[in-house]
Amino acid sequence: MKKLLLFFTFAVWITGLMALTLTLAANAGTGETPQKNEWEKILEELRTEIKDNGYTYTVDYNPACQYSLEQLCTFHSSLGHFNNNVPGSLPGKKTGSGNNRPSRCIGYYSSVKNQGPCGGAWAIGMAGAVEGLMLKTMGSEIDISDQWLIDCNPWGWGCTGGFVDYSMFVTGGAPAESCYPYVGQDQPCNPSCPPLYFIYDWDWVTGPYDLPPVEGIKPAITSYGSVTAGVYVNTAFLAYSGGVFNNCTSGSANHLVVLCGWDDSLGGGAWLLKNSWGTGWGGVDINENGTVDPDEKGFMWITYNCNNVGYAAAYPIPYSGG
Repeated sequence: MKKLLLFFTFAVWITGLMALTLTLAANAGTGETPQKNEWEKILEELRTEIKDNGYTYTVDYNPACQYSLEQLCTFHSSLGHFNNNVPGSLPGKKTGSGNNRPSRCIGYYSSVKNQGPCGGAWAIGMAGAVEGLMLKTMGSEIDISDQWLIDCNPWGWGCTGGFVDYSMFVTGGAPAESCYPYVGQDQPCNPSCPPLYFIYDWDWVTGPYDLPPVEGIKPAITSYGSVTAGVYVNTAFLAYSGGVFNNCTSGSANHLVVLCGWDDSLGGGAWLLKNSWGTGWGGVDINENGTVDPDEKGFMWITYNCNNVGYAAAYPIPYSGG
């Protein structure tokens, strides 16, 4: 009887110990350290790929790596509501013509924002282009509410996805970030903030579902400071930490960014790309002085057409006409 009791007691103790071990193992898989450990292997493989192929960019762990691509990249052309046979919102382009452009141009852009786990890059991108336009035309930086676009748009777009449509800036005007702050999640629309920032109209470079030619995007940046554009984001893009990104992969655009400059001498030609993943991601030398200024964190140089960068390029137009 005593032997049976001892065996039963030992069995209960072993069962409890196994349960505790399984619980600890499960909890460890949800912490930050295991995720970084997983990234160590990913980064090692990426660096080997970069070295073997002679790519010109670097990778490292950054705060955006704690989120999945499904969280960050929710730009979907399927959500567009445009007829691709219609050239754009205006009868004719206002960006000028001809290819007599400088080999290097830095346009106008506002401070880098951080979308967090909300897939609101489509909103931050459009607000960023309007902020760049206002900086070009008015000479001062403004901060437009991205949350207003996420909450109040009439198309049902939100943290789970969106496309491009600047019409809210035309018909309703955007409130300031200070009145309608970013919270990084879907919430009911707050109509109490006054509209402060309007544009006259907007247009596509070529169309809503096109990858425009490089020489078509350049005039829009020259005229209006910057453009919004889609790009295909993969793991290599997510881990980017500097240099000229040229590890190009074919894929449908899944993220909206701001293109605010170019340099024909970098990797055969590259766009200056402003992202929405905060200043812990990326980092470039915009002024070519050999150092990366803190204000240049959150940016990328990416070779022309790489990862379909430039897809659905569009730009806002001011009342002054530029």
